[in-house]
Amino acid sequence: MIVSPHADPEVTRVAYAIARPVGTAVRRNRLRRRLRDDVATFDRLGLLPASAYLLICRPDAVNLDHSALVSCVDGLLKRAVAVP
Repeated sequence: MIVSPHADPEVTRVAYAIARPVGTAVRRNRLRRRLRDDVATFDRLGLLPASAYLLICRPDAVNLDHSALVSCVDGLLKRAVAVP
């Protein structure tokens, strides 16, 4: 995950980098939808500070179940928020 402060402190932007080695377009889009849902949940809970985020996925991410994927996103967000 790459985090960059956004010019507008009220705006949160999230982008997803899911390369072809992750799988077919269907698998990549399914992973993107799963990630988008998880990130939206963190945003609704107020756990996503306003910034610009880029989530970069590795090929093994497509095999994670829901709880493992949420745990990964949670860990990345905690590390990203802790870095000044």
